[in-house]
Amino acid sequence: MWLETFEREATQRSATVLYAESTQDAAKLVAEIARRHDVKKVIKTKSMVSEEM
Repeated sequence: MWLETFEREATQRSATVLYAESTQDAAKLVAEIARRHDVKKVIKTKSMVSEEM
């Protein structure tokens, strides 16, 4: 319920919502986005997302 509400609200604001079934899938999604945008440097900060991954 909450994820569906979040996805609906986020996409209405032009965000893209991605789902991953595993840590490895999430890492692949992040790497693909970085490649697509020709990212040269990544800086990791402390966040709940990194704690989950």
